[in-house]
Amino acid sequence: MKYSRYSKSELRRFLLASRYGWGFFLPLRIAHLLRHHYQLAKLGLRWLWRSREITNFTYTSTRYAQWALAAHASAVTGISLAAARRYAEELLNNQELADYVAARHAVSERRGITNASFSPGHRLLNYILVRALKPKLVVEAGVESGLGAIIICAALARNEQEGVNGSFIGIEGNPAQSCSLFVHYPGGRGTIMRGDAADMLAEMSGGIDLYFHETGPSRADTERQLAALGPRLTDRGVVQTISSQMSFINFAQQRQLRLLMCQDFALDMYRPHGSHVTTLFPALPAG
Repeated sequence: MKYSRYSKSELRRFLLASRYGWGFFLPLRIAHLLRHHYQLAKLGLRWLWRSREITNFTYTSTRYAQWALAAHASAVTGISLAAARRYAEELLNNQELADYVAARHAVSERRGITNASFSPGHRLLNYILVRALKPKLVVEAGVESGLGAIIICAALARNEQEGVNGSFIGIEGNPAQSCSLFVHYPGGRGTIMRGDAADMLAEMSGGIDLYFHETGPSRADTERQLAALGPRLTDRGVVQTISSQMSFINFAQQRQLRLLMCQDFALDMYRPHGSHVTTLFPALPAG
């Protein structure tokens, strides 16, 4: 609302300039606040009815957010926005993958707290990055059920159809986590390593072209991961996380990497913002 609307009367001009003017406009501010929380409450109640999840929430990104993720990938990889959007559509229209997720949900030991729908959310960006960068080795730390892993594998499979081979390694620190979506996925490639991510990284040989950080919020654990990752990250290596930790900014500065952040937004979650994505990447070649 523009202040010029209130300048038509002497009283309102006085209130705009007065230290007590906030009291006059308080009802309007309360109305804004209630309208905002009403929308959040409506969204939350819809989520309570439609979703079963209690952790590791999945969601569908808004159409605007899908374009934003594609634009983010375009800036990181140097491909055109149109090409990034085509890669996004590949995943969003992958009915075979959606059918597989629904079929596994029907027999899952966790079907009481998971959803049958295929909702990639911020992992749409993961898919685009794999398709655009054509990495030789992708590592995901924090596999959980395996949704992110099968999305990565689907992208690697499309890369292979274009003549570029790549492999996948997942790291899962929870020994009780079955990673069932990945384990039973017929298009799976690579393997799951069990244990502490920093320890697993220290044991790896070969360079990592693309690293997805999906583990917990512990700062000490993150810094150990990054310390172990540093020597194994290739010259073209890219790191992506949904964590909002200064550790990633510090890592980018130490290794002279560029850093780009993006906010995803959800259609079907109890909060309108989905994930805050941070990507670390080397400077693109000149020309």
